[in-house]
Amino acid sequence: MKMPMLEPADSQECKDFTKRAFELSEQFDTPFMLRTTVRVNHGSSIVTLEDRVEVPVKHYERDIMKNTNIPALARNKHKTVEERLVRLQEFSNETDLNRVELHDTKIGVICAGICYQYAREVFGDGASYLKLGFTYPMPDRKIREFAAQVDKLYVLEELDPFIEDYVRGLGIECTGKAVLPLYLEYSADIIRRALGLPGVSAAYKAPVQAPVRPASFCAGCPHRGIYHEISKYNGKIVATGDIGCYALNINIFPIPCRCAPGPPRRVRICAAKFYTGEYWNFHPDMV
Repeated sequence: MKMPMLEPADSQECKDFTKRAFELSEQFDTPFMLRTTVRVNHGSSIVTLEDRVEVPVKHYERDIMKNTNIPALARNKHKTVEERLVRLQEFSNETDLNRVELHDTKIGVICAGICYQYAREVFGDGASYLKLGFTYPMPDRKIREFAAQVDKLYVLEELDPFIEDYVRGLGIECTGKAVLPLYLEYSADIIRRALGLPGVSAAYKAPVQAPVRPASFCAGCPHRGIYHEISKYNGKIVATGDIGCYALNINIFPIPCRCAPGPPRRVRICAAKFYTGEYWNFHPDMV
């Protein structure tokens, strides 16, 4: 896509980077993506607010040459995209969104998003950090300069090795997915074990073991009644759904096909076409 991307590491950065993304989008005349991972989305921390800035409504100018992507025009705009990417990479090398924290230079860590928090928890001031907040295009010059200052370089990222592959493409030796997993989420303990570092004892111990309780609908949730009715047709119909609370119906009427928001309608249409008997589709938002 060649779309520039920002990657926050905590709640404060989520707010700040969102604002910066809008500003940079206007500066470079292109959409910006804000990438978050599960733990950043589910986490919470103190956020300092700023005074509201009133931005005037931007006047829309009709520009067919810019906004119409028929093949004859898109060919020339490809050149515009590549030229803008060069400017964005130079910005990536200069912006404070990508920052170096120099401490002990025996170990250097390149990280982005929540992995920065994990790295700080694991190494503390016993390592130096290149924290990437502007992760596409990546700051090639800043990465080379940082790598030259440390003895051993780690790359921590969730989850595919995009940063690691880029660093290796620059001819820089680093350690990443050779020891770190490509699945699940990371944590400070997972990183310690992967790197062969000593573990940390628990801060406290509970005197009792909490009982295991499977996830279920909240008391009084209207989804319960809907899925109870659907369960009467188990084996007779194909019901599809999406993510979220609907997944909690697994103990009532397991939905055989589940998708992220967006595709379910297309999946339902396909299921209706391939199902030879009577097809019913229940979706809680439609009842």
